[in-house]
Amino acid sequence: MSTYTERRRSYMTAECLIVQHVAAEPPGLIEEAVVAAGMTARTVRVFAAEPVPTDATGFRGLVVMGGPMGVADVGRLPHLRAEMTLIESALKHDIPVMGVCLGSQLLAAALGSRVTPGPAKEIGWHPVTLLDGGQRDRLLTAAPPRFNAFHWHGDVFDLPPGALALARSERTPLQAFRYGERAYGFLFHLEVTEAIVGANGGGVPRRVGRGGHRRGHPPGRLPHAPARTPTRRTERLLEMGTARNVMAAAILRSVQVGLPRTHGVGEESEPMSRAWTTGFYKEPVVGPVWVGATNLDGDGQADLALHGGPDKAVCVYPAAHYPYWRATLNLLTLPLGSFGENFTVEGLTEAGVCVGDIWTVGEATLQVSQPRQPCWKLARRWGIKDLALRVQQTGRTGWYFRVLREGFVESGMSLTLVERPHPEWTVERANRVMHHDRDDHAAAEELGQLPVLSASWRATLIRRVTQGVQPDEAKRLFGPLAEGRG
Repeated sequence: MSTYTERRRSYMTAECLIVQHVAAEPPGLIEEAVVAAGMTARTVRVFAAEPVPTDATGFRGLVVMGGPMGVADVGRLPHLRAEMTLIESALKHDIPVMGVCLGSQLLAAALGSRVTPGPAKEIGWHPVTLLDGGQRDRLLTAAPPRFNAFHWHGDVFDLPPGALALARSERTPLQAFRYGERAYGFLFHLEVTEAIVGANGGGVPRRVGRGGHRRGHPPGRLPHAPARTPTRRTERLLEMGTARNVMAAAILRSVQVGLPRTHGVGEESEPMSRAWTTGFYKEPVVGPVWVGATNLDGDGQADLALHGGPDKAVCVYPAAHYPYWRATLNLLTLPLGSFGENFTVEGLTEAGVCVGDIWTVGEATLQVSQPRQPCWKLARRWGIKDLALRVQQTGRTGWYFRVLREGFVESGMSLTLVERPHPEWTVERANRVMHHDRDDHAAAEELGQLPVLSASWRATLIRRVTQGVQPDEAKRLFGPLAEGRG
C-alpha cells in the first residue's frame, strides 16, 4: 500500500471532536462538513454531563461550540477548564481547531488574548465584512466579501499575538481570526441552518449573559423572541454552506486525460454524425499523473489554435454541477469527465474561485488563468446542439489552470489555496462581465488589466473597451452544428 493511500485511509477513518454546550445549539453545518470531509463526528454533550477529554491527540480536528457561559467562568466550571486544556493540546500537536462564539473566546484566551465584555451586545442577524486577510484566506473562498450572519454574544476578544484578523462587524471590530494555518476563531455563528434558526424563534434572545447567551434558560431550550426572517443575503450564505467550505478541503475528485481521435462517419449530411477529430473524450487516470507546462501526460488537443497551451494547460470542472446536468439533460449516467475536463474538483465552484488564485495539489502549483469558454465540441459529444450555450448562460463553465510548477498529482488529493491576489474577481463575476454585462466597459477594462488573466481574454476585453468590438460567439458555440440550428 502506498504512503498516500495509507494517509488517505487514515484520514477517512479519523474522528473530529465537537464540544456542544447546549442542546439547542447543535453543530449544524459544521457537522455536515465534517462528515462530508470523510471524518466521523464525535460530539461531547456538556449539557448531558458528558466528560470533556483533555488530550486532543488521536483526533483529526477539534470544534468547540457556543454556550451561555464565558471565559470568566473557567475558574468555577470544571468542563471549561478541561476545554482550555483540550484546546492547548490541539494547538501543541498542530491539530486543526475551530472555535465558534464561546469556543472562539476560549481559543483566544488559550492563545494569550484578553476576553472582555463588549461595548454592546450583538444579537440577531447583522452584516459581517471580511477583512483583507479573510478575503485571501483559503478556507473562506465561498463567502462573499460582506454577508449577514447570526450573532449571539456579549464578550469580545483582542487579536491573539501572532494571529491574523479575518472579519469585523459594525459593532465588533474583530469577528474572526486565524492562528497559524489550522486554528480559527469565529465569534459569529456560521453553523446555523434554517432549521436551527426556525427552532429558536428567529434567533433573537431577550437578554444575554457574559459569553453572549441568556443565563438561566432551561437546558436544551433557548429563549424565544419575535422572529426575524433572515435576509436574502443570509439565505444565500446558508445555501452556499460557508461552514462546509471552512471545514471540508477542496478535493481533486478525478483526473482525466485523452489524446485526439477521429469519431463519426465520413461525409454525413447530418452535422451531428460527420467525422470529426477531438481530444474531448477523456478517461479517468488511476494513480499519479504528471502535470506539465502545457498538458497532462497522456492528454492532447486537436485544435491547438483554440485549445491547450500555457494558459489552458489544465481544464477544471466542479463536481457540484453534475447533479444539475444529469437532471436537466436527463443523462443519469453522466460520468465525471463528461465536460472534457482534466480535473473534476469537489468543494469548489466558480463563485469561490478567483482569477489569479494560486493553488497547490500534490507536487504541482497551479494558477487560475481564465473561465472556460465552452465550445461546440461539448454539444457534439452529447448530441445536444445548444449545450455549449446553456453551459455559458448558466455560468457553470469551469475554469483553466496554468502551471507554475510541474509535478505529479493524483485523484483524492487536497487542493490548497496559497495566494489570492484578486479576491474581487471570482470566475463567476468574470463570466458575467464577458458574457452578460457586455455594456459595463468599466468592469471590462478593470478585468482586462489583470496581468494574471489569460492573454486571449485580455485581448478580447481590450478590443471591447477601445474599439467597441464584440466577438461573434456563434462559431465557437455552434461551429458546424449551426447548419442544423433553428
